[in-house]
Amino acid sequence: RIHSSVSAPVVCADYMRDLPYDYTTLVENIIDPSHVPVSHHGTVQGNRELAQPLSTKIRSLATTPVGFEGVTEVPLHASTRLGFSQQKAVQRVLFAPSLLQYHFSVPAGDACALFYPVPTSRGHSRVLVRRGRNFATERKMGTAQLIAKHLENNVVFDQDMAFLRGQEARLQQAGNDGWGGAWRERYVMPAKSDRFVITFRKQLDAAAAALPWLSKPTLAQPLPRRVLLDRYGQHTRHCPTCSGALSTVEKLLKYSSYAQGLGAMATFACLAGSTPPALPFFIACTLGPLAFSASLLTTDVVGPVVGAVPTSVAAAPAIAAVLLTAVSAIVAAVAPAASRVLGCVLGSLLPLTTAICASKIARMLSTLRDRFIYTEEAKAIQDS
Repeated sequence: RIHSSVSAPVVCADYMRDLPYDYTTLVENIIDPSHVPVSHHGTVQGNRELAQPLSTKIRSLATTPVGFEGVTEVPLHASTRLGFSQQKAVQRVLFAPSLLQYHFSVPAGDACALFYPVPTSRGHSRVLVRRGRNFATERKMGTAQLIAKHLENNVVFDQDMAFLRGQEARLQQAGNDGWGGAWRERYVMPAKSDRFVITFRKQLDAAAAALPWLSKPTLAQPLPRRVLLDRYGQHTRHCPTCSGALSTVEKLLKYSSYAQGLGAMATFACLAGSTPPALPFFIACTLGPLAFSASLLTTDVVGPVVGAVPTSVAAAPAIAAVLLTAVSAIVAAVAPAASRVLGCVLGSLLPLTTAICASKIARMLSTLRDRFIYTEEAKAIQDS
């Protein structure tokens, strides 16, 4: 449910991720506002140049032993898409054991982010996220926009993954109580921005006996990166939007493979022949690229929103086929004597162009497919 102070109409986007670290580690990370500019540098959420001291105010909730209300002022990226410049925003925070709610205002309107941290087993958790805004509502959250937002969120959670898993393991090694009670000896938190984490940890210490685990705590073991950053297992297979997008990408990869193979075969057949190809050959070499481009352009994974395969690249096979066919028709009408030579040239160029375009598109689609399964793009962004 969207925060009551964000008045309708509201544009929403939902996301979930299974995480290989404990509920307590997940909560601690979400309530720490100061890590965002550094840990999430290179995404829409973070920019190292905006890192700065943050002041916080906090008030414990009387209705729950674990929870608080707080206020902090955070730096926001400029967003031409949503229509506001770089600025500071007062961010109101509400944390209860199963909900962390952020709310902030910009001149354009109000926005909020709701995080539902869910313990699933010792050392594992799930987070459900809903973001909403009541400005730029003409920018609807369609399927393509939701795919792009989920891929963006995957990067954000990837950036924290190795650090949080390692941090949790070190706390367990210092005192394996199951909730990280060794933080008092292991953490150094002198800044005002640390108040949220300190308050949560103190409350957790007082309520830790009520944690719902029957099993004894175990030490977290190192995980291979393909397991640690397993986007498919942690998100894609649970998400109808992303699993559908992955199926579409795999289908388009098959089409690209067919286009490459048939284009190469047609090119060799034309070059090996002693006479210009017959009319049916030209028709097939024209309609094939048109159908291939149409199969790409009618999906949500192609175009500027997701950004993996630009519209111009997807349309290139069809455009090349139309132009080459038009040139052939014009030359045949103007200079019939040259049509024989031209027929041989265009007969090989048409399928060759399709094969080259299909090869480039296949590489782009393979990169996109990896983003739904496993990729090191978060590390590449951090290193940039």
